[in-house]
Amino acid sequence: VSYVAIANQLPSPGELQTRQTAFVSSKILDREGHLLYEVTDPQGGRRTKVPLGEISQHLINATVATEDRDFWLHPGFDPIAILRAIYYNLSERRIVSGASTITQQVARNVLLTPEERVQETAWRKIKEVVLAAELTRTYPKDTILEIYLNELYYGNLAYGIQAAAETYFGVDAADLTLAQASFLAGLPQLPATYDPFGGGLDLALARHEDVLALMGEAGHITHTEAALAAAEIRDYEFKAPQLDLATAPHFITYVRQTLEATYGPEALYRGTGLRVYTTLDPRLQTLAEESVRDGVAALADRGATNGALVVIDPATGHIKAMVGSADFDDEEIDGQVNVALRCRQPG
Repeated sequence: VSYVAIANQLPSPGELQTRQTAFVSSKILDREGHLLYEVTDPQGGRRTKVPLGEISQHLINATVATEDRDFWLHPGFDPIAILRAIYYNLSERRIVSGASTITQQVARNVLLTPEERVQETAWRKIKEVVLAAELTRTYPKDTILEIYLNELYYGNLAYGIQAAAETYFGVDAADLTLAQASFLAGLPQLPATYDPFGGGLDLALARHEDVLALMGEAGHITHTEAALAAAEIRDYEFKAPQLDLATAPHFITYVRQTLEATYGPEALYRGTGLRVYTTLDPRLQTLAEESVRDGVAALADRGATNGALVVIDPATGHIKAMVGSADFDDEEIDGQVNVALRCRQPG
């Protein structure tokens, strides 16, 4: 198939906007096939599209520095990064490095089918590169970046930078400070893993420092500005939104994080709709939740306020039940933090 044949798949400029946000819900089920959680359609999440001129320059700088440092210069793809990816892919005999620019990500998410997006093949990468080159030839860089920032998933049902700014900091995208913008720029890579409300705050803070370092390398900020921004977020009190996780909330979060780490966020949030059959036993999960509540109550006079419990089948390693805290919705005990995954002595 020739370059021209692939390039002919590019829609007209007026059609590009209508190709955004194709999505089929992914479902997480227990071992008996009962629905535990359905990953919400982006249309059901929070999304307010904003033009590039209404997005903080700090956020633009942070995103470009983190995702694609040479975005404003290259022809839609990074030849050096692709050669490096080919080397590693051939040496490992599988796709281990994506080398995707911002333009390639837009091409993949907007122009490829949901089935093609999750394929880890050289052919998909070639197609993605050709489409990215044609996008750069056809559209202004500002348009590509605007689409990208309005398409990204930042976690907690926040689709696009405006929704993310509102969800995490209660401000408009135009008003994001350096600290806020650089924090948000690090979330899309693994939004469930870096969720500051769901036990991922430490990882999110480490990711934040990486983003600040990249901004420094790109010449956007000084060491002093980076240090002040990191301190501002460390001292910020994140207030968790109410999540509709009625059954096994910590287990569901754990599954989402595992899926992201294994297949990438696009497979979970933008794909054809995964059906994830887990090992959770609903009867044992109910008993485990009751045991933790009763155990903490019995030890209340000794100052106990929280507890966790995991049931694992020793023959298979299957997780049959997971209770990460005594009350997922209790902010006083940081209930959304999964204590079962923390380095604590068992007892």
